[in-house]
Amino acid sequence: MRIRHTQRAVSIVELLIVVVILLIFSTLTIISYHNMSRGLVARSQASEFNTAFVMARQLAVTNAAPHRVSIDRAQRIFWIDRLTPAGTVDLPKVTGTETFLPQTRVESITVNSTTIPPVQVAEIVFRPDQTSDRAVVQITQQGADLSDDSEYFTVVLYPPTAAARIYPNERR
Repeated sequence: MRIRHTQRAVSIVELLIVVVILLIFSTLTIISYHNMSRGLVARSQASEFNTAFVMARQLAVTNAAPHRVSIDRAQRIFWIDRLTPAGTVDLPKVTGTETFLPQTRVESITVNSTTIPPVQVAEIVFRPDQTSDRAVVQITQQGADLSDDSEYFTVVLYPPTAAARIYPNERR
């Protein structure tokens, strides 16, 4: 005696349910990836400023001459100058000019409690005795919700030691 097993085909409704579930998962994945990648670009820009601060501090100590990091928000560039003891430029753009990363925006720069207007070049001085100005640089992704503190990366330069620190997802 043989028993026949019949295989039932997949109905169109079952197929549509599987497709809808896959679409929901893929949409959530794309949204998560987009949000994560937005933050990575702003974090990278904060890291570049932090690196410039560390390099300027090291150059000031090594060359026994003050150096400064200049940040031009209007032109979207920054660089390091060597200064004379009197504070005038001795050797401009020691390390060349660096460009801001695409899709990032420097929202504000404060140097020694003075907020620098966007049309003015911010100048942060590092001295041979390993001291520096106090600086706060706030960075976001272009198109970010500016009222949301979690959209910000803040680089803070602490005097007198010229130690720099990046604070992700907050304004300081």
